[in-house]
Amino acid sequence: EYAGPLSAMWRQLPDALRRSSAWRAPDVFGEVARDDARRAGHHRMLQSYARHDYAEVWQALRLRGDELLCFEHPHAGWQLPKGGIEPGERPEDAVLRELAEETGVARVERVTPLGWWTVANGTVIQTWHGFALDLPADLPDRWTHVATGSPEEEGLRLVCRFTPLDENVRAIFAPLFHEGIVRALESRGRFLSAV
Repeated sequence: EYAGPLSAMWRQLPDALRRSSAWRAPDVFGEVARDDARRAGHHRMLQSYARHDYAEVWQALRLRGDELLCFEHPHAGWQLPKGGIEPGERPEDAVLRELAEETGVARVERVTPLGWWTVANGTVIQTWHGFALDLPADLPDRWTHVATGSPEEEGLRLVCRFTPLDENVRAIFAPLFHEGIVRALESRGRFLSAV
């Protein structure tokens, strides 16, 4: 069970974000629910995730400062590289495979485990594994990658970019990513202020 120094603040974070006018994450009961293509894509992703333990990948680019590698999914907004752990696959191997499938990045300098936690997704409890990856300094600031791997994402054009790993990053991502972001900040010796 995660019992880091931010446990109490973490429990308050989602409510604070929903009250914030800067919060713009897609909402399956709002914007996404009214768009048939996005709703169908979102539901396919959720069904896919429910069939597996879930590996969540947190990127940091050591030589360019603390940054997260993210991509814009055409049906679900900005995300971090992530995906299911295949049968017999170790979480450490899953993060590298998912990173390559969703961003095209195949070289990693260092993999640092951030631990695991559970996420309730409707009636399914998922186990997420977090990792900080130090990526090569020669990656561009922004690029487009054609996704491979899962049938749900095969052929999608994903716009990849780096975003600073700071307190403002949580406004970019949906609440399901926040535990990993908190852990990534803590792994770099930085902490979120109270909301």
